[in-house]
Amino acid sequence: MRPVPILILFLAAVSTILLGACGPVSPMPVPTPTVIPTFTPTLAPTLTPTKTFTPTEQPCSETFASADTSSEDATLQGMLAYSGISGTVQTSSIGEKFGLDCSYHEMSFSAAITVDVPDINDQLALAYLAGQVEEILLLAPLYRHPSFSDQNATLTFRGSDGRECRWYPETHDCR
Repeated sequence: MRPVPILILFLAAVSTILLGACGPVSPMPVPTPTVIPTFTPTLAPTLTPTKTFTPTEQPCSETFASADTSSEDATLQGMLAYSGISGTVQTSSIGEKFGLDCSYHEMSFSAAITVDVPDINDQLALAYLAGQVEEILLLAPLYRHPSFSDQNATLTFRGSDGRECRWYPETHDCR
């Protein structure tokens, strides 16, 4: 009797395992036809314009403008008062109006803060107050204005004698 080559036995074993693991091969199911709904076009509703431009109306030409910042003034003034700092606040917004609706586009937003102090010569007290005002500015909603930064804020100290000096944060002194 002649020996069966090992390769043939191996292939027979593998095919038996594979066929047994997969089970009997079944034919693929025949897809059932689907019904495609028919589309019946309908007339679109008639649109009526909400605003019509008369010949006298023209788009707004580009003009410089300013915006009302009284709410920012009041907010910042209230935050200073809540912190025990006496003084005045004046904010301003400068931009331009243009487009069909003459909408306002801000270009610059600034804040001028004047703080009342007993003595403008007390640099240590002024430095402490300047730090407090800087913290208030960081918490104030002024940063919702895209053109506002701490560079757009000026801080002035006004002494009880009426003299004033401007605070320079880069050198931490008042001149």
